[in-house]
Amino acid sequence: MRKLTYCSFADDDRCLGILILEGHLSPAAARGRAESFGLDPGGELVALPVFENDPKLPPDMFETMASNANRLIPVELAIPLFDAIKLGDWEKGLN
Repeated sequence: MRKLTYCSFADDDRCLGILILEGHLSPAAARGRAESFGLDPGGELVALPVFENDPKLPPDMFETMASNANRLIPVELAIPLFDAIKLGDWEKGLN
């Protein structure tokens, strides 16, 4: 089974970018790999495991993530790419 790590970087005001990494990584390992690739925009990091056959994952989403691995994705592109909403909008109930 293939595994990815979904990384979101943010500061107090906004998302700084999304990074998908190959493999199941701890947050510390994900930060280290992001830095080694020159793709760490700073801020706080949330790193979440993603598994290929997760029944909760929408169809084709794993392949979308895998095909965008190892590049920093600006939030403006990540929202439509991953069918996401901004956390602030979600918190306001605007989803």
